[in-house]
Amino acid sequence: ESYLKSEDWDLITKTMWFLYGIMSSTERVAELLKPYVGKSRQWDELIIRYTTFTDLRVGNNFELLLLLIDEDIFENTRSFREREYWSVIETSVYKLAKTNPNRSIEIISHYLNRKIELTLNNAQTNPFSENSGQILTRSFEDKEFINLAEKSPKAFVNKILPLMLSLMEIN
Repeated sequence: ESYLKSEDWDLITKTMWFLYGIMSSTERVAELLKPYVGKSRQWDELIIRYTTFTDLRVGNNFELLLLLIDEDIFENTRSFREREYWSVIETSVYKLAKTNPNRSIEIISHYLNRKIELTLNNAQTNPFSENSGQILTRSFEDKEFINLAEKSPKAFVNKILPLMLSLMEIN
């Protein structure tokens, strides 16, 4: 914890590499990183890199990823383009799909909510628009999406259906 509070960026980076090595065996790493979300682009990039390696079945790691989505950390990090952002989301969703489809659905829900909000803030209505949309048109593989709905229909209906109905209404 004290190394992360340091002003020495080299020490912080080395500490993060150490934490990457132990993250699968402890929830403490996500707890240590949470206060640094949004602190700077450098921090956000380190934390995003952490989430790409982490075990999202662990509660704090999962919550950290949702926080990154909700707080615009991906959008505000210059090194992450939309395709890379989607790649992190997609990898997270597919990693969890077999063991915890509810968490996969939760990630998709947060992602869609955020992208719909950004679309509406830009005076648009269709986040899937080829020209001005926030969501890559080929983001969701149909069979994977259907698979999640079949594995966890209640969560899918509760989390995704309202978003889809809202989009249909405004479009």
